[in-house]
Amino acid sequence: MFTNQRLWDLVDFSQVSYNDGSNKPLPSGYEHYRALPDPRTGAYADVCVNMSTGEVVVAIRGTEPQSFKDWNTNLGLGRGQYDALAPAVSPPFNL
Repeated sequence: MFTNQRLWDLVDFSQVSYNDGSNKPLPSGYEHYRALPDPRTGAYADVCVNMSTGEVVVAIRGTEPQSFKDWNTNLGLGRGQYDALAPAVSPPFNL
């Protein structure tokens, strides 16, 4: 079960992903490890790591309402986006 604080932390990770890993502060103990854009499909994710615990959070951006590319991909049920991001977010990470 998630605590209220953990849920707010997940909101923060999501906001980082929608802002291209911008200056939005991460939850305590986490560092931005890598941005994973895929220009071909429009897929985008951010990988954040808690260097003390080794916990890895992958925040995957959803559809951006003004993006024709996102809506076009949605019509194909996200075909290609998973395949584009999967190798980059699959363990092991070289931290």
